[in-house]
Amino acid sequence: MLEAAFTEWLHEGGANIYGVEAAAVPEGYRGVVAISDIEPGSILVRVPERLLVSAHSAKKEKVFAEASSANPPIPSSQVLAAHLLHEVSKGSQSFWGPYFASLPRQYTCLSYFTTEDAQELQVAYAVEVAKSVAEALRSDYTSVKPLLNALGLPAKFKTLGAWRWAAATVASRTMHLPDDAAGALMPFGDLHNHRSPPAATQPDLGILAQGQPTIDSLDSTDSSGTGRFDTELREYQLYAQTRYWPGEQVFLSYGAHTNLELLEHYGFVLEDNPYDTAQLPIEMLPEDIRGTVPVKASCLQRNGMPSWELLRELRIWAASKTGCIQKKYLAAQGKPVSKVSEACAFKTVLAVCQDILCQLPTTYAEDKEMLQTQGNSGECQHLAILWRINYKRILQNGVELACQVIETSTVP
Repeated sequence: MLEAAFTEWLHEGGANIYGVEAAAVPEGYRGVVAISDIEPGSILVRVPERLLVSAHSAKKEKVFAEASSANPPIPSSQVLAAHLLHEVSKGSQSFWGPYFASLPRQYTCLSYFTTEDAQELQVAYAVEVAKSVAEALRSDYTSVKPLLNALGLPAKFKTLGAWRWAAATVASRTMHLPDDAAGALMPFGDLHNHRSPPAATQPDLGILAQGQPTIDSLDSTDSSGTGRFDTELREYQLYAQTRYWPGEQVFLSYGAHTNLELLEHYGFVLEDNPYDTAQLPIEMLPEDIRGTVPVKASCLQRNGMPSWELLRELRIWAASKTGCIQKKYLAAQGKPVSKVSEACAFKTVLAVCQDILCQLPTTYAEDKEMLQTQGNSGECQHLAILWRINYKRILQNGVELACQVIETSTVP
């Protein structure tokens, strides 16, 4: 799956790859699979610092360093993206030429969404995020354009489209560095696909519906790999955190992200993402709690359960409505206040979920059918539909959970 020139470049540069290789995988064009038994904790890849592309390597390139010092300072991520464009413009003359030839030519993250693609998300806050991404891209381009001009890049490497590609490459493919927020592009290491890390515990439902799955009970036995920059050896290292057999895909964790965050930065969504949430509009919540729940916490988890903060505030609000306010301390402990107040709280959850589902222009079932029949509508539109399907499924889970809680709470 790797070009011979890239493989040779990695070897000559001192990179070491153990028991894995690049291959075609179901999740995308390329990934990394095991070619031998891999034990947990085994090192998979070692790439020397000299092969990494980072803001540090930018400072070592004379032309870039001079142009950068002659222009206003910009964030490290922009430095790295500009450095990438500068090196790519050199073609085969760049030290990293064989690596750059392996990079995608375009992406499916939110910065590549047209206005029409963004509208396919349907949900107002998601459409607004896509709009903000597009605005930030144009703003960053304006900031960095003097540097691109000072570098003397050919015209095609100074366009908004070229900047979008470079910024998306940096956003979706960099590895963490301890001393640079922008991170570094790691040849070969960036071929690994994502698997979410095991998720944390959700609030105890107390007297609520029994048997409702929480994040704890989800299958998290297959942990993904991890990586770090070794400051003594001056190399980036990737490790396996679980056992792999020959032919199995080897994953890394990009972190705990919702599907909208994955779509924004990496250009994909996961059907079974334990960290996915469905944001609820603040204005649809009871007026008394609109100022007490952070916007990001105004959401349902994947299984339909309100976030800890939202559930706590709903329980306190419901306690005041049902004459149980003296027991509101139970809500702060993550516990129901009373059966009556619990039913009141989840009737609100039920109403909000049903209202949102009714207001959206298509149903979950219609979206599922659309995925099967959309033909050549484009990858970004496909991802937008897939994202909203997962959003609506969370709301449906919220409806089912609320109905179950209400029924349980009203049983004598």
